[in-house]
This record gives sequence, C-alpha cells and structure tokens, in this order.
Amino acid sequence: MWPTISSFLIYRLYGSSLSVVVSFIEETIPGLGIIPTATLCCLNERYNFISLIEDRFPYLKKFTTIKSTIQTVIHYLKYLIYIVLSFIAYKLINYLFGSPHQDTNIK
Repeated sequence: MWPTISSFLIYRLYGSSLSVVVSFIEETIPGLGIIPTATLCCLNERYNFISLIEDRFPYLKKFTTIKSTIQTVIHYLKYLIYIVLSFIAYKLINYLFGSPHQDTNIK
C-alpha cells in the first residue's frame, strides 16, 4: 500500500511521471529504500538534470522510440496507480461505513 501512496505524493509534489515510476519501483523492491527519491526529484526540478544529461550525451536523443515507449508505459502505470488508489478508497469506505446493500432491518 505504501508504494501507491508514495507515488501519489511524489506526483502531487513534482508532477513528473518519471518520478512516479522511480518512486513506485523504489518502494516496491526491497532494499531500494535508501534511494532519496524526493530529494532527487526536488534537485531535478530545480536544476533540470534531465536536460543537462541530454546535452552532455547527445547520442541519447537518438533513442526517441525507447523514450516514447517509456513515456507510454509511464502513462499506463499512472492509470494503474489511480485504479489501485480508487480500489483502496472503496474498500476503506466499505469497511468504515459498511455496504449500502446490507440492510438488515428488511423483513
């Protein structure tokens, strides 16, 4: 449950799809919790490291198909995160307030 919450918070703070995927993977795989994802996202937002890397390594621009594929995967992962969060909210509301179809007073 924490990877979805962490990814949602990273998305709300920084709005980057790449950051959401990195955060989700970091929180899902055990042992990667030492990566300071929010700090890296903050530094990227302030200093724009992605464009600096593309400027230093111009051959990376040739991989546009890989980049578009990654962007598509990120797009669908974002929807998956929204679906999981909606399901968790539904289950939580159902648990707290009960199902509206469980009326025991009907005779």
